[in-house]
Amino acid sequence: MQLGGYLIVAFSVFDLIGVGLQHLLVGSAVTGVILGLAAQPVLSNLFAGLVLLFSRPYVTGERVRVMSGALNGPLTGTVVSAGLLYTMLETDDGPLNIPNSALMASAVGPATEEEEAKPDEAEPETQGAAAGAIGAVD
Repeated sequence: MQLGGYLIVAFSVFDLIGVGLQHLLVGSAVTGVILGLAAQPVLSNLFAGLVLLFSRPYVTGERVRVMSGALNGPLTGTVVSAGLLYTMLETDDGPLNIPNSALMASAVGPATEEEEAKPDEAEPETQGAAAGAIGAVD
């Protein structure tokens, strides 16, 4: 009843001022579109966070591997916190806040010790092959 009374008073005041109902509807529609576009990244992270919290592909304290080109390649780290907007991952380079919408688009799985050892072992061979190829050109 009280809300109905406030609406009647508001419409009466707008009518006395000379603002028509059509102008109010158009203004609120434009405002809704602008707010919807501005809130799109936040809402996508929020809904992705809800999906991740319900599906639980990882838990806090678990060591995971995130495979995504958008996140600059494979990342390996320990999940420090999983919130509604971001997931914090403790990597070898330091803490990393990953938006949940990016995690939804990535392949996330448990990291094993063998997988973590492979990149470190592969680097010297890659550098040696590149040095040999440069030496062969000279």
